[in-house]
Amino acid sequence: MSICGTDPFYYFQRWGIELHFRELKTLLGMEILRCRSPHMTTRELLMHFIAYNVIRYVMQSASIRHNKPLARISFKGSLDTLRHWAPLLDAARKSQRKQRELLLEMLRIIASDPLPERPNRSEPRAKKRRSKNYQLLTKPRKSIGHLPRRNRPSKKTKNVQNRA
Repeated sequence: MSICGTDPFYYFQRWGIELHFRELKTLLGMEILRCRSPHMTTRELLMHFIAYNVIRYVMQSASIRHNKPLARISFKGSLDTLRHWAPLLDAARKSQRKQRELLLEMLRIIASDPLPERPNRSEPRAKKRRSKNYQLLTKPRKSIGHLPRRNRPSKKTKNVQNRA
């Protein structure tokens, strides 16, 4: 048995980890960290991890309550359901009975929309979108002034070409 990742079992384990990273980065918006100081960046990372664990906890609660495998419950679907139900749960915070009923209904909805079976799924690593062919904006626009265009000749070179 090889530990280097050639065994299909290890490939599927790694694929699961890649999906967790995708959930954190893409679905929770952690691709770009907005804070600038190290202290605030640490706080921002912690908030993303807390949100991720809360969503995973809700998914696990739905899985246990409705006897569904956790791997078949959609993270994106759970996130969307939580976002839609959050105002309802907040509005019912004065009535614990009503809030409990809403929470149980939300868990039922999360468990009732399983992911399709995808045995032996294999996904190649490739970027769907290519990066844009523009310069990075590293200074304020006012201080940069005119940016040269990459694919268009400037007026000076156009005139020189016309004379020749």
